[in-house]
Amino acid sequence: MSEDERMSLLRPDKPAGRRSKSVDMILATTSLGGGAAADSECAKATAHDVEFETGGQDDSLTDNQGLMHLLKATIGTGVLAMPGAVRHAGIVAGPIGVALIALVSLHCTKLLIRVARRLRDETGQQRMDYDAVAGLAFEYGPRKLRFLARASRIMLNSFMLINQLGLVAVYYLFVCENVQIFVSDVTGRQLPLIWFTSGFLLLFLPFVFLKRLRLLAPFALLANACMATVLVCIVAFCCLDLRPVSSLPAIKGFNTLPLFLGVVLFSYESINLVLPIENKLRNKDAMVRTCGIMDLSIYLVISMYAAVGFYGYLRYGENVKEAITYSLPSSPWYMASLKLVYSFSVFVSYGLQFYLLAYILWYWLQPLVSARFRGAAEFSLRVAIVLFSFAVPMLVPHLDLMIALLGSLSGCTIIFIYPPMLHSVLLWTERSALPWWRLILMKNICLMGFGLFSLLISTFLSMTEIIRTF
Repeated sequence: MSEDERMSLLRPDKPAGRRSKSVDMILATTSLGGGAAADSECAKATAHDVEFETGGQDDSLTDNQGLMHLLKATIGTGVLAMPGAVRHAGIVAGPIGVALIALVSLHCTKLLIRVARRLRDETGQQRMDYDAVAGLAFEYGPRKLRFLARASRIMLNSFMLINQLGLVAVYYLFVCENVQIFVSDVTGRQLPLIWFTSGFLLLFLPFVFLKRLRLLAPFALLANACMATVLVCIVAFCCLDLRPVSSLPAIKGFNTLPLFLGVVLFSYESINLVLPIENKLRNKDAMVRTCGIMDLSIYLVISMYAAVGFYGYLRYGENVKEAITYSLPSSPWYMASLKLVYSFSVFVSYGLQFYLLAYILWYWLQPLVSARFRGAAEFSLRVAIVLFSFAVPMLVPHLDLMIALLGSLSGCTIIFIYPPMLHSVLLWTERSALPWWRLILMKNICLMGFGLFSLLISTFLSMTEIIRTF
């Protein structure tokens, strides 16, 4: 979630390559999977591009800048759920599963990039986003499948919209629960969660008036620093007073593995941001080459996620909670304060996620509203988003189940199903020139089958667990 650059619900009907720079910049500075606030420079750039149509500026990225953007897009609130995810899988199976899912996600992301590059050559368009690829792959694929181009784009955008709506709800619940635990640590009293979800509505509602990202820029920079500091402190603390590895199960039963998959996929959904970032790279080959930007970023993410998951579970065992911050002790005072500091970071990230969601939804809805009522309609839309993010935690006050459902429903689709599907569709027209095309096609079918199976099983079990909590 990652932490704040993966918003890629792109305009469904506007031709790719003709979008304003604003959308690409938003996608490159906000995060879907659950991520980190964009830094000051990026937030300012985004604000400038949204408010004005700029042109002629060199906004390209170096390899190192691209790597930093991709890391920010991936590492976010999802990393705090890793110990709980490992608890669902086992002390051995968990870290191994984190690595395997990451490597499969890496492969699927590279498939998406290859498809995008092939379509760039076909269309002559310099910028290509996930939304455009989903449609153009069918338009340039087999003739009998071309009628599916629009449906493909709509379906992809629908899953991304579900993901984005779920993110704002997850962020809202995370902030409220962290502050609730902090207050309980300080006062010794367990206050009802509804007090905090209702009270924080007054703090989240001002985001309704957020129409310029530049207002969040200084807070975003501070939030990034806070988030990094808290993560270092958490990992260091979890490495103390560890129990024997043999005291925990190496692998859990099948019933909990889909929940593990959902939580991990929630944390790896930066695939939405890969193409917007690649669009701005000066050296685009650096993205997919061996030990390039994609490889380095995923190896670093695997190391951090596996370490937090392994040591967090080893430190707290079966008592580890949905987010590792929930398990931190109430004393000394600075350990309890980490919850409050991280809550501030996620609160700022909520503003970025809210801005992007409102921007995209209003882009779709604006043509349907009379010019006379557009001001009131946009205001109502923004209020509705905040109220939605308030209502969902009231109905499902379980962070781990919300994350698992969100990862299962949207993560399986946009990571495991769409990239191999689009690659296969485009590959079909060139199969005669590829000696190994049958093996490639079988591999893609296996990936899609795994994605569909994971989608159905993980979503079903997540929904079952949610229903069971009522």
